[in-house]
Amino acid sequence: MLCKQVIQPIVIQPQGSLDRKNAAAFQQWIANILLSSPTLCVLDMSHLDFIDCSGLFSLMTGLTAARQQQCCLAICNLQPPVRMTLEIIQLDREIDIFESLEAVLTTLN
Repeated sequence: MLCKQVIQPIVIQPQGSLDRKNAAAFQQWIANILLSSPTLCVLDMSHLDFIDCSGLFSLMTGLTAARQQQCCLAICNLQPPVRMTLEIIQLDREIDIFESLEAVLTTLN
């Protein structure tokens, strides 16, 4: 799922928890960012320590929207609890996951 011809990456850095309290706002945030037609969106999860089913739904909706816009969506700096959650639902097979922002930019830019 690697991207080709990345012109201008946008880095999104959610903070704290991605749960039912803020999932809709996160989903709208992604939608607004995609309006600028980026070729690469990077979710830097270094400050995200929890994600629940609402947060997963908003993440998956963002992934779908990015694909429809022909924008590559990558994740980096996953905290262990969030990584485990993504692995349990096998979302790690659907989205490019990197250890660091530098790794994303080196590989996809």
